[in-house]
Amino acid sequence: MIKKWKAKIVSGRVVVTDRDLFNNYISTLPEDVVVTVNKVSGQRSINQCRYYFGVIIRLLSDHLGLSPEETHSMIGMKFLSHEFEVMGEKYLHIRSSTDLSTKSFEEYLSTVRAWASAELKLFLPLPNEVEIY
Repeated sequence: MIKKWKAKIVSGRVVVTDRDLFNNYISTLPEDVVVTVNKVSGQRSINQCRYYFGVIIRLLSDHLGLSPEETHSMIGMKFLSHEFEVMGEKYLHIRSSTDLSTKSFEEYLSTVRAWASAELKLFLPLPNEVEIY
């Protein structure tokens, strides 16, 4: 299992946000591990999430007769997945929308809106065209 920890680089050193929890976790690991460091890109914003679940998912769910959870899974499978093969077996990887940057998430939303319009004949308003509660 891959665990992710928030950290900052301070004077060239990695400073983990919740050091005690991090230390407790790594104490359970074997001697040899791989450490990966990634630059944080701006993850989707709170307003994007509110728009996505409050407008996009709600309207699609109502239109398709699915629960919001089913709708979220369905469009994730449709637009955030790719198939790969290992030793002759095919697997499907579905990227989590929480991993998308603000820019990538907006591209995802744009793709979903275009699909809904073309395939479902369903208009999904832009964020500035609807009031979100």
